[in-house]
Amino acid sequence: MKKPYIIHPFLFALYPVLFLYSHNINEIISIKVPVISAAVILLFAILFFLLLNLFLRETRKSGILISFFFLFFFSYGHIFFWIRESYSFGSTMIRNRYFLSAWVLLFTIIVFFVWKSRRTLIRFTNLLNAMSVLLIVLAFVNVFIFKFKERYVSHDSRHSVEENTDILTFSKTDKQPDIYYIILDRYCRADSLKEVYGYDNNEFLNYLTDKGFYVADQSRSNYMTTAPSLSSSLNMEHVFHLKEEMGTDSRDFTMLYAMLRDYKVLRLLKSAGYKYVHVGDYWRPTSFNPYADLNINYYIFPRFATMLYQTTVLYPISVAWGIYDPRMEHWQRTLYKLNKLVEIPKIKEPTFVFAHILVPHTPYVFDRNGNFLTEEVVEKRNENYNYLEQLIFINHKIKELIDKLLSTSEIVPIIILQSDEGSYPMKLVQEKHQYNIKRATKIELKQKMSILNAYFLPGVNKSILYPSITPVNSFRVIFNLYFKGNFKLLPDDSYVNEIIYPYSFYKITDDFEIE
Repeated sequence: MKKPYIIHPFLFALYPVLFLYSHNINEIISIKVPVISAAVILLFAILFFLLLNLFLRETRKSGILISFFFLFFFSYGHIFFWIRESYSFGSTMIRNRYFLSAWVLLFTIIVFFVWKSRRTLIRFTNLLNAMSVLLIVLAFVNVFIFKFKERYVSHDSRHSVEENTDILTFSKTDKQPDIYYIILDRYCRADSLKEVYGYDNNEFLNYLTDKGFYVADQSRSNYMTTAPSLSSSLNMEHVFHLKEEMGTDSRDFTMLYAMLRDYKVLRLLKSAGYKYVHVGDYWRPTSFNPYADLNINYYIFPRFATMLYQTTVLYPISVAWGIYDPRMEHWQRTLYKLNKLVEIPKIKEPTFVFAHILVPHTPYVFDRNGNFLTEEVVEKRNENYNYLEQLIFINHKIKELIDKLLSTSEIVPIIILQSDEGSYPMKLVQEKHQYNIKRATKIELKQKMSILNAYFLPGVNKSILYPSITPVNSFRVIFNLYFKGNFKLLPDDSYVNEIIYPYSFYKITDDFEIE
C-alpha cells in the first residue's frame, strides 16, 4: 500500500479554531484574533511533530499521537459543558476534577496502545487524513453559508427597521439630554420577586419613585429571551414576523444579532447628533458594537482567545489553581462598567448609552455587599438565595449610579432602567434546553416574563406612560415626547418560545396563559 502523506495532525490542530469561529461567526467582529490563534497553534503542531518524530523515529505514529493530543486537548471543554448543560443531573454530578481525571486516563490509554502498536498504521493514517479534511471542509461550508446569509440578512434587517419611517417628523431639539438605556438582565418585577422569592423590593422601587422615576409595575417583556427582546426594543417593533421568515424550527440567530448591532434607535439618534457609547458584557452579541463611537467592556484576554481557552484541558486547572477564573473576570467587568458609566456626563456631545449588565443574571459572583463568590460557595446555596444576593447588590450600585448621573449631568438625562426578561423558573434552571415552554405553569410564565421597567423622563408630561407599558414602546414614547416624533404605540403583546428555537413564538394572554 502506498505510504500516505501525513496531514491530519496539522488539520486537527487548526480545526478547533475554525470550528469555534464557524459556530460563533455572527458574534465575532474581527478575524484578527482567530487568525493569530490558528497560526500559533499550527506552529506549535509543526514543532511538536518534529520533536516527537525525532524521539520515536516513526512519522505515522508521531502524527497519530499529535492528532489525538489536539483532539483531547481542545474537545475537553465542549464535551464537559455539553454534558452539564444537556442533562439535569450534569450540573450537580459532573465536576471538573473527576471528569478531567477520567479524560486524562482515557488519553493515556490511547497513547499507550498507539505507542506499543507494531502495525504500519497506514490505513489508520488514511482514515485520519480523510476525517480531518472532512471536518475542515464542513467548517468552511458553515462559514460560507453564514457569509451568504449575511448579505441577505444585512439588507433585510435594515429594510425591516426602516419601513414606515416616512410618517415620522423626527428632528433635533435645542437642548439634547443624554439618554441612558440600562438593561439589568433577568431582573424580576416586584410582584414576582414577592411571590417566587419572598422578597419585598419596595425599598428600591420607592427610591426610584422618590427620584422621579415612573415605575411600570405591570410591565412584561415582549419576548422571553434576550436576543428577540432587545432586538424588539432597540428597533421599536415586534419581531414576531420572523417566525414566518426564519421558520419555527430554525436555530439561526443571524437575523436577531444583526438587529442588535445596527438598530433603528441608534440610527435615529445618530441622525440627531448623538454620540453612541456601547457598554457591553460577556454575552457576545452585545459585547461590542462596531457602530459605537466608544465601546466599554473589560476583558483580560481577547474574547475569542478566552472562548478557545475555555475548551481546553488547561482551563479547569487554571481555575483550580487561581491562575485565571472567568467568574472573577465577570465580577471585575461588572464593577468596571459601573465605574465607567458615572464618567459619561463628561462627554460634551449629547450621548446615547446602551448598557447591558448581566446582573442579577448568572453567573452568581456577588453577595449583597459586592464581595466575590467562588463557585464552591455558590453551589452550597440554593438558586433563589444566590439570585437575591446579586439583586440586592445591583440595587445598591444602581442607586449610586443614578445619584451620580443626576448630580453631575449638565442637562438632566433621560434614563430607562429595564430588564429584557424575568428570572428563570426553577424548572427551567434544572431542565435547561429540555424545558418545554408549552407545559409551563402560569407562575413560571409570570416569573419569566414580568420585568423591571422604570422611566426617568425630566421636563415632560409623563401621562403617556401606563403601568403595563412594554419595552417595544419605550423609545416610541421618548421620541414622541422629546424629538417631535409621530410614533404610534404598538400592542403590548408578549411571546414565549422554546429555548433552542428562537422563532417558535407563542403569544401569551394577560393572565399568563399560552394562546
